[in-house]
Amino acid sequence: MQRRYHKQSVFLMVAMAAMAGAAALPALGEVYTFQPNSGVWNDENNWRYGNNQIGGYPDDDEDDAIIPAGKTVEVVSTSRTGSIEVRESGGSRGVIKIYENATLELGGETAPDSIVNGYIVFISSCQSLPMTSCPSGYCPATLRLMYDPVTITSDPGKNGEIRGRSHWSDGDHPAFGGGYIRTENDTSAKKLILEGSVRLVGHLGVYCALENNATVMVDDPRGVGSGDECDDCDEDNMDACQSPNYPPTELCHKDHMILGMWDQGNPNDFLKTGTGEWIVKGGTITFQDCPIDTAGNWTVSNPCNAMDGINHSLLEFKSTAEIACLSGDFTVDGGRLKTELDLQTSGKLTFKSPKNAVQPEIFVAEGKTAVFSEVCP
Repeated sequence: MQRRYHKQSVFLMVAMAAMAGAAALPALGEVYTFQPNSGVWNDENNWRYGNNQIGGYPDDDEDDAIIPAGKTVEVVSTSRTGSIEVRESGGSRGVIKIYENATLELGGETAPDSIVNGYIVFISSCQSLPMTSCPSGYCPATLRLMYDPVTITSDPGKNGEIRGRSHWSDGDHPAFGGGYIRTENDTSAKKLILEGSVRLVGHLGVYCALENNATVMVDDPRGVGSGDECDDCDEDNMDACQSPNYPPTELCHKDHMILGMWDQGNPNDFLKTGTGEWIVKGGTITFQDCPIDTAGNWTVSNPCNAMDGINHSLLEFKSTAEIACLSGDFTVDGGRLKTELDLQTSGKLTFKSPKNAVQPEIFVAEGKTAVFSEVCP
């Protein structure tokens, strides 16, 4: 009798210990705060939740991840969260770095919108341009949208950035090959919404529906080159933006943002809309394989002051894109506006031709038209 009582006591103690251990596990929908100055995402020792507890990390579409100012979290494998809050304080920014062969899966039905006052930066050793498909050799540092829609915003005046390539003079956030923002799978066209003062910047493939109510831009001073000169890496024929910060080998890998769709899917599901700004200050923005119906303004300018004979900015609409009628204004005071399809906008065109500078260009493909300041049908 005494022995049986002892066995039952042991059983009860083990059961109670198991229940206590289960109670210590984080519940779904936890808010996690990143702790060290830098470290990887998928390490429970790098996060705290609840009452400063250790024992988990954001890994569910109901979780929320907070990256305080001055902290850097590195995504080196597949990681997932419902929302992110990347903070900024006194000029110090929180940073999410997404590395080659890694994916941050973002979005959930119950998670709130994400706030980015710091940086999301894509890191890759590959220096290829974003492609319309993503083989393993082409910079698959990826932000994948898992719920429709996914909204990313910044607080007023913060200018948070999702950056495909860092500023070349900014050694704190280096990036080389850029990355991808894409939908959950090749055919599920989930939407990314940019709000507030957040900016989508640099060397990226954007393969999702996009509602831009903020700013989309490239700002690479090395420009687009002329003909094949940049692709050939002719060190004797580099542009006048060259400096010790831009070695010749890097000059040949300019920023290029492609907005379109994957090989699979319906282009109409990858619609580009919104009232935000579209800005080219060096490098190239290309629209392809998608409809465009925006009310935002378009600006193309040349970042180089020297008379080097090269327009360093290119905004182009490929023949595979579709435009009914845009309502934003176009300002071309440097660089090149190129369209392979009929372009019509109810907004005005401002074309500036500054003295002693490379003259801006508007190129319209043969048999196509570009009409500005006309009432949309």
